This record gives sequence, structure tokens and C-alpha cells, in this order.
Amino acid sequence: MNRPDLRKAIPIVVAARSRPAAHVSAFEEPMFASRIRCGAGALAISGILFLIYPALRPFSDERSLLGAAAFGSGAWLASHMLAIVAFTLLPLGLLGLQRSLLGTSAERLLFVAVVLSMVGIGFTLPFYGGETYGLHALGQEALRLHSDAPLGLAEVIRSGPGLVMFLAGLLLLAASAIVTATALWRSCRYPKASGIPFAVGISLYIPQFFGAQPLRVAHGLLLAAGCVWMAACLWRQGQVESVEDNLAEQVTIFFYGLFMDPEALEAKGLRPSRPRQAFVERFALILAARATLRPGGEGRVYGTIMRLTHAEVDQLYSEPSVAAYRPEPVLARLTDGTAELALCFNLPAAPQGPIGNPEYAAALQAVARKIGLPDEYIAEIPR
Repeated sequence: MNRPDLRKAIPIVVAARSRPAAHVSAFEEPMFASRIRCGAGALAISGILFLIYPALRPFSDERSLLGAAAFGSGAWLASHMLAIVAFTLLPLGLLGLQRSLLGTSAERLLFVAVVLSMVGIGFTLPFYGGETYGLHALGQEALRLHSDAPLGLAEVIRSGPGLVMFLAGLLLLAASAIVTATALWRSCRYPKASGIPFAVGISLYIPQFFGAQPLRVAHGLLLAAGCVWMAACLWRQGQVESVEDNLAEQVTIFFYGLFMDPEALEAKGLRPSRPRQAFVERFALILAARATLRPGGEGRVYGTIMRLTHAEVDQLYSEPSVAAYRPEPVLARLTDGTAELALCFNLPAAPQGPIGNPEYAAALQAVARKIGLPDEYIAEIPR
């Protein structure tokens, strides 16, 4: 059976997308990959700064004038300021990771990780501010007086409610790192272990405070390795997105059956890009041996729009179970209120035989829950 030439359908879609709203989407494409690369850069810089911090920070007896000299030095100020920058850049890197996993189940985990990291860093940085500027001022005052008496206030700065918030913030960051490692392990786009060094490094942040400088530098090296590894993987993902957006001839497809799960397509060796939840109106979902859409009525069918290359679409619909499907243009409405023209594959004729397929319906409901379709729609999927 000859497959239809999708390139003949593309001019219809491209022409319709030449309206002003389409220009916004066109500009968003390179920005999508650029934001991923910015996240990779933020992760790499953060990791390097986590290593420089303990290597540059002066260590000495903090109850003597040697401690005052350490507190009052430029190295103390610079190293702690670099640590503050390292913490600040972490959520930007995690946002890049989340963006690279849009439309997958791992994206939700990364969202949780981003939120935990933001709250954790918000709790952590005030303590670092006191450590950086407060102890620096104490050290300079002790040196001016040639007395270690002012250093007694160091314990005041490092204790009390500020310390409680600091520890709570680091625990939240550890939870964020563990969630990040779990998301990368479950994703199909990153090496399974790529988040583990980062999770271990962040989780050990509190215990490493009790070690000497060599141990703390080793910890910084572990954390740097974890951040740089994730950054390298994220950068490669950004390059893939850029190549797909700028070089590959792609088609926007509206999927309403089991193919609406991006991870299912990735398991087939495809690389769907920009998966987004969408729905089409004035269609009804029909389940027989497979799913198809029937026009008419006031119905609404939910699914996912994704972009695939022509070769990937041909590969997907060359499978015997879906070889009879044919593309037709539809207007897919997105959850943000915008609309985009896409191709939708349907059976050219109504299914023959009895209508209904409980086994397929159960699988479709499971996929719909996984990608977050509305509960009302899931409950109405015909069995």
C-alpha cells in the first residue's frame, strides 16, 4: 500500500500558519533551544563555583587573630560571594532541564525540583549573607583592635533562627536534587545516572561542613562533576532541539490515541519535539480495533500536538496496525488559548464491526492520566 506524500499536505498547514500568530511561534523555536543552552551554562558555571568556593576560602583557627585575618580577607569575601552565585544559578539550570523534558512525565518531577530548589535557596542565602558580610566585618574590626574579642559574635551570627532556616534550606535543596536525579533516571533523553553525582553532592552539603579543607574541596569536586555532567547532557539536548527546529523539515501532528504519550514515541526511536496538550472541537472519539475521530456534533477530543520529521511520521505510520490511517488538517486548540494547525491521522472509513474496545480504552485512559488530560474527558472515553 502506498503511503500518502505528507509534503503535499504541508503547504496547507504552512499557509495557514502565515498569520501573525504564527510568527510568534516561529520566533519561539530558536528561543526554545537557546533557553535550554542557557540552563546548561548556568549549571556548568554553578558547578565550577561550588569547587572554587572551598578551594579559595581561607581556613584557620577562627577563635584567634588568625581567624580574624581569614574573616577580614578578600579571599573570604570573594569565595563566599562565589558560593552565593553558585546557589543562585542552580534553579536556572534546573529550569533548563525541565524545559528539555516538556510533555514527558519527568517534566512534572523537574517542576517539583525547581520549586524545592527556589524555596531552599531562599532559606539558605540569608545565612550565607551573614557568613559573608557579617563575619568579614567582624574580622576587620578584630584586626583593627588587635583583639580576638569581637570574634565571639561569630557564634551569634551562625546560630539561632538563621541557622534553622539555613539547615531547612539545605534539606530542601537535597530533596530537590534527589527529585532531579529521579526525573533524569526515568526520562528517555538523559543517561540514567546523570543526576546521581549532583544528588549525592547536594545531599552531603551539611555533613561536609564538619570536614577539613581537603574534604570540602573533594566535596566541591563531586558537586562540580555532577553539575557539569548534567550541563553537558543538557547542552547536547539543546543542540538536538536546535537542529530539529532549524534544519529538519518537521510536521505538527495532533495525536489522540496511545501515540499522544511522547515517551511511547521515544521508545520507538523517534524524537518528538515541543509536545503540548491540545484539543480539537466538533469531533467524536470512536474506539474499535483502533481509535479514530469522526467529525460532527459538539464534541471535544483531547490529546497532544508534537512535531516530527517527515521520515519519523512515515516510520510511525508504516507499522501494519496503523498503515490504513490517512492525514487531514485540523485546528488544535492549546491550553493557553491559542490555536495551531496540525495534521491528524484518521481512518478513511468508519470502523467495521462492533464499536468499543475495553482493553484499548483502559490503556488510553492510563495514558491520558499520565499526560494530565482533564478528568472529565478521561471519564467519558468510550469503552
